[in-house]
Amino acid sequence: MVVAVILFCLSGVGYVVYGYVDIDGDGLTNNEEKKYHTGQYNADTDGDGLKDGEEINAYYTDPNNPDTDGDKLNDGIEIENRLNPLNSSDANADPDHDLISNLDEILKYHSNITNPNYPFPGSSDSDGDYVIRSIEIENGLDPSTKYSFGGLHDFLRLYGYTKRIPNNVSFQNMLNNATKYEPRYWEKRDGGFNNYVDGMYSELTLADPIFQYYADQVHIDWEKDPTHGKVGHLKLDDENLFLEYGTENSKPLVPPSYYLTHGRRGICVESSVANDCIFQHKEYPSTLTSAKINSIGHSAGEVKINDEVYIINYNSLMPKKDIYGEDTYKKMGWILGESYDPNWLVNGTDRHM
Repeated sequence: MVVAVILFCLSGVGYVVYGYVDIDGDGLTNNEEKKYHTGQYNADTDGDGLKDGEEINAYYTDPNNPDTDGDKLNDGIEIENRLNPLNSSDANADPDHDLISNLDEILKYHSNITNPNYPFPGSSDSDGDYVIRSIEIENGLDPSTKYSFGGLHDFLRLYGYTKRIPNNVSFQNMLNNATKYEPRYWEKRDGGFNNYVDGMYSELTLADPIFQYYADQVHIDWEKDPTHGKVGHLKLDDENLFLEYGTENSKPLVPPSYYLTHGRRGICVESSVANDCIFQHKEYPSTLTSAKINSIGHSAGEVKINDEVYIINYNSLMPKKDIYGEDTYKKMGWILGESYDPNWLVNGTDRHM
């Protein structure tokens, strides 16, 4: 009887001691393994390269899920690359600014996520557009395609109309080898509603280096006006920024003007969107507006310059109120759309394309 009691006590002590043993050396006792439903004989239950004890006590990840944040990078790989296994957004981050996400650099290219020369060296030209990768990235172009922003070849976009052709590149050679490089001109007739060819004209975007180049050159010629005090005219060099709409004899709209347009959607839409983008680029507060003029829809905009808000209509800028305090919209017979907020500057309700 005494022997039986002794054996029972020893077995109880052994059971208690067993609960505090770490058989697989993963940093968790057997009792903790039971608590977290991890394997007592498997140091890395989910196979993500991290020991179960590390996941519980150091990284606060799930030892039973190899990808705790669900971003397609397992927890061990994230720790190895100094990413956060609890934050799914870092998979799509690009810390070396080479336009390749962490996810692709790690899984697709097995590359270094902090070196912009991997997996592709900055001196390479993987898309064959005669512009090396590092220069494309620096200028906001996509190094994986020759046509980053629509129908204009990236080489022409960067060099052809900005007078920056590099000495080591033959411009004629580029033209001879580019199969689609130039969206010639606008139609001489009304090109606004029926003649737009999808993909032929460049999409307008503030990120486009050729847009930035010409937007920087747009300036306002101010003149005194007896009714408004002063009015402005948007100019590129000495010419109006936009040509007259729909006239048979108007000359083709050639560079640089057509790089400041938004396809072929009616000249008022194009000019208002272009103007809005130009003023955004120049960091002036601006917004798009719409109105009815004699029951016909019209697009325009507004911009704040030196504490004065101006209506932008094609090439012209006019104060919203004349020197007598009268509303310019009403004097012109415009009926503004319901979405227009006259207090957009204060309310933050400015609209952009």
